[in-house]
Amino acid sequence: MEIDGVYHVYDRGNDRRTIFRTPEEFDFFVEQIRNARAITGVRVLAFCLMPNHWHLLVQPRLPRDLSRFVAWLKQVHTRHFRAAGGTLGEGHLYQARFRSRLLESDDAIVACCRYVERNALSAGMVTRAEDWRWGSLWHRMRPDLNGLIDPMPVHLPEEWVGIVNAE
Repeated sequence: MEIDGVYHVYDRGNDRRTIFRTPEEFDFFVEQIRNARAITGVRVLAFCLMPNHWHLLVQPRLPRDLSRFVAWLKQVHTRHFRAAGGTLGEGHLYQARFRSRLLESDDAIVACCRYVERNALSAGMVTRAEDWRWGSLWHRMRPDLNGLIDPMPVHLPEEWVGIVNAE
């Protein structure tokens, strides 16, 4: 049974602790999104990594693919995080099971994509959303680097970058 739902998926560090300490850890996670996508066939539509949490906008093909995608991603990230920090066996990295929300309309997909892509801007990490290297808008602006972000199932307006950056 194929599905065509788009989901907003998010998770954060246990006790809201930092889960990405260095640019290399952010980069590692981005590469693991790419790997999880290849393994499971889940389409990645948007994402934003923040120091203590992340957001993904994804479209699984099969019902079980969403859980497989996130479980693989979190397991690889946790092992890498613990090994890099010398904290193997020291408890949970993530607060709980991931959270997800089915987006039930085209407008909801567009609004959620904007929310995800402006997350670093909203948090004051950058002055323009497209400058956050660990977000899909940065990748969307560089199609030559892409291969990570799949085409949206809905149309994003031509002035998308301005819409994401607008108050």
